[in-house]
Amino acid sequence: MATTYLLRWTAIALSVALAGIALQPLPSTARSRYRPPSNLVRPAGRQGAATRTDCAKAGFTFAPVVPESNYGLTAAEYPTLYWYHVNHQFSWARFELYAAQPQTLELESDPIYQTTFRLNRETRLASLTLPAAVGLPPLAPGRDYLWKVTLICSQGGPDDDMASGSQRSVQGWIARVAPEAGSNAKVANASDRYDGYNAYAEKGLWYDAIHDLAVRRKLQPQNAQLRLDWRDLLQETRLKSADL
Repeated sequence: MATTYLLRWTAIALSVALAGIALQPLPSTARSRYRPPSNLVRPAGRQGAATRTDCAKAGFTFAPVVPESNYGLTAAEYPTLYWYHVNHQFSWARFELYAAQPQTLELESDPIYQTTFRLNRETRLASLTLPAAVGLPPLAPGRDYLWKVTLICSQGGPDDDMASGSQRSVQGWIARVAPEAGSNAKVANASDRYDGYNAYAEKGLWYDAIHDLAVRRKLQPQNAQLRLDWRDLLQETRLKSADL
């Protein structure tokens, strides 16, 4: 690439390098090109009804960033999962990851990972990266997993007795694809390309495309092309809002 198109070595570029994504200027023709897996649909999670003090405000939005099928693929052993929570007064969130039995999709009774954390109400787009440091094994290729986020309306803590009756939950499904020798080179090198998220999207790797683009948007919040591409990917979801 011509020298005029190279990024200067700035603090932002250093941060990007550390994040494993080498950003380069996006051409005006770059568009998201998600290729979803065919004939794969998983049951969608519904928002739980709040029976006591409801922390949802007018215009409340709580939704996982998943395709319409509620099912997405990843090539990552420890992927990052995204969801929106907008216009709320919820104080806590609980994240759970369940493994599903092959063919029946019946969930194992206990989550293989769960954590509870305090919410930042100013953050509209939230995420959680599955952690390797806690001893969680990598996602097994070809196996389905369900991830669930529950918002908890409690000022006294997530285990407060009053919290159980005022929760909202959403969920999504994820599966890791098995590595393909040789033929997966484009995806393997996607982090070195200006259109990494499109390379992932074309392979049907929803979670990798979303994560790649989310990181780029965070590092370049004024980049109009990234905003357009994010809007295009959201068209594949139930959100369908350019405002998110």
